Amino acid sequence: MAGKARTVFFYSAVEIDKDGTAHQFGKDWWSSFLTHVASLDEADRQTYYHRRHFTGEVAETTSPAVQYLRVGKQRPGSDWPDIEFDEGDEGARIAAIVEPLYIVPVTGTAYVAIVRTSGAANWEALTDWISTVGKFIDGDTAFALEPYTNRDQLDRLASAVGASKVYLKVDPEGLDRLPGKSELGQAVARAADAGAGAVSVEITVSFGRSRAEEAGAEGLIEGVREVISSGSYSHAKATLLQPSDDGAGVSKDPIDFVMDRVTFREAVGDSEDEVLTPEDVVSAMSDAITRFRERLPKG
Repeated sequence: MAGKARTVFFYSAVEIDKDGTAHQFGKDWWSSFLTHVASLDEADRQTYYHRRHFTGEVAETTSPAVQYLRVGKQRPGSDWPDIEFDEGDEGARIAAIVEPLYIVPVTGTAYVAIVRTSGAANWEALTDWISTVGKFIDGDTAFALEPYTNRDQLDRLASAVGASKVYLKVDPEGLDRLPGKSELGQAVARAADAGAGAVSVEITVSFGRSRAEEAGAEGLIEGVREVISSGSYSHAKATLLQPSDDGAGVSKDPIDFVMDRVTFREAVGDSEDEVLTPEDVVSAMSDAITRFRERLPKG
């Protein structure tokens, strides 16, 4: 009997400059960050994000021999489930319930594999934890996690001359990461202000069956680029307008920026009823990393 299948995500670390452009850190960045975290005292590895407590630690499994980073989200006492103890353990006391997230660097690349439980830190909370603990972002720049995407997604976005339709969902945690320089970004910010900033914003902009007006299509694609580069979205779809081969017109190119993220599903552990160990999780992540390496460009 196999354990529960969990999704393994792959992300790189990027710095967002004041113009909203993402710059990927080098191949040694994640290993250096884990070394930095391992050198910190426990108090320096703890943060609070939206009144939730997060703490991280670096450890290593023996089989397989892999160094990993574990970031835990502590569940408040009011949200604890009922606990059943084995006979003779009535005197035991649980100090905390922690939802873990595991990070394993993909050696020799700028990427990491990430596995999280359903209640673990979301991407915004993880980004905040890394930024706070790392203390390496200054001035007008910001830290972000950028997913590894299928094939030529970013190239398609860069080559587009416009967009005829856009659907976006931005959660409250993502609003702070959105520069808001484009008309689309400003529209998201205004919608959030209408709900006092504590709401998710969903926006659909479409030219329908009418021909996309040139200036409007160009403005829309700039907004899409701003949102995607900032990583502020939880859902994002767009119909891009690509120049035709003969240069005389455009063709429509639909793209789902979430679905195009590269992920793998791996069974973790031997049974859904067993408590998972770090070895169970890291072993499954190592299998996913092997499959991920096959997707990377050669050379």
